[in-house]
Amino acid sequence: MTSAAQKSFLSSLCRSLAAIGALLIGSYAAAADPPDLPGSKDSPLVSRYSGSSLVAYADINYGQETLPLSNQIDNDHFVKGETVEGKITRLVYLAPAGRTGLEVARNYQLALTKAGLTMRFSCEKDKCDSSSRIQQPFVDYANGMKQLQSYGGYADLGFVVLNDGVSPYYFWGTITIDGRPVYVSVFTNEVNASDDSPLKGRAGTFIEIVEPKPMETDKVSVDATAIGAGIANAGKIALYGIFFDSNKADLKPESKDQLSEIAKFLATNKTVKIIVVGHTDNVGSIEANQTLSQQRATAVANALINGYQVAPGRVLAKGVGNLCPVASNASEEGRAKNRRVELVQQ
Repeated sequence: MTSAAQKSFLSSLCRSLAAIGALLIGSYAAAADPPDLPGSKDSPLVSRYSGSSLVAYADINYGQETLPLSNQIDNDHFVKGETVEGKITRLVYLAPAGRTGLEVARNYQLALTKAGLTMRFSCEKDKCDSSSRIQQPFVDYANGMKQLQSYGGYADLGFVVLNDGVSPYYFWGTITIDGRPVYVSVFTNEVNASDDSPLKGRAGTFIEIVEPKPMETDKVSVDATAIGAGIANAGKIALYGIFFDSNKADLKPESKDQLSEIAKFLATNKTVKIIVVGHTDNVGSIEANQTLSQQRATAVANALINGYQVAPGRVLAKGVGNLCPVASNASEEGRAKNRRVELVQQ
């Protein structure tokens, strides 16, 4: 072979190898695991299966969920279940290729059992329900989740993992953390994608965590009509729309709406006299809570007198500290109910 022919052959060979290399790189890139959804994060309570990608995510400050207590489903709803409320975290993971749904499900079961999970319900494969569709009540959640787009020829990856699955494994239970139950629900299946898709047979996992917490009930003031009804029917009414900083008696600006409604009630009912009663939870000493509650009651009375021209003789301030709870102080929910201002008719 001449020198020129050798150069031509080597040049053609290099071009061919480069083309093959490009094809191989392209194939690898297409099949590579997807990245985590931007802005998503794992729950600190339940870690991901090693190597998984977080492809859909939702963080709900306060919501409601019904978790199944049987495998019966009617119109995409569980026939028998337990309804819980609180902070809800929803996550959809795609496990690494080669990991079966059974393997992933068993890993979650083992890890959560070691963490103290009390199992409430579980099912596997055709035992989940007659059509193996126990995931159906969860599918609609994906539409409200942030989802990774465009992987393996599919969009809305969280929806695909939940909706197009076979061989389901499901369980839920409670773990006690800081004296309160946390509800953990884990659903795993294998994606039924097309044969040429990198999603084919991949294990997908939907995790839902519900952390019960008191609803923020102090976001709406009680109007003058409701105040009048409370006074007329019970001789008192509890208000949660009056705000103070922790361990302080200075009224916060957010209290204006509630103060205005109290003043409106008094203006309409000119013969009524009230006692503004301050209440606290049991955090701190009895003496400190007594002092703080008196200071807060006085602050409310002074605001009505000075800011809304209520006659001083119509408003009396008294603090009772933590002596009159309306709920147990053993939980934050109970303590939140006990921190209140009551109007009592003199």
